[in-house]
Amino acid sequence: MAAASALAEPEVLEPPPAEELVALFELAQLGDILAVQARAARLAEDNVHWRPFARRLTQLAGQFELEQVLTLLARYLPHDRHA
Repeated sequence: MAAASALAEPEVLEPPPAEELVALFELAQLGDILAVQARAARLAEDNVHWRPFARRLTQLAGQFELEQVLTLLARYLPHDRHA
């Protein structure tokens, strides 16, 4: 039963540092999907803990879901850094 309950829980996303989030947010605001995907790929390579976050970001960018990309990033940005 424990395995079933673990599957029901959403994947925990550990975000990268704030400066990376800000850079990603700015790229997404510009609509630069390729740059967002490239930076997300680099994050996934840099730190195994960021892989789920990077994977989700890459998925949304690949589907041209810029609003959802911005929403995801804004959720983890320091409150004084995003509009």
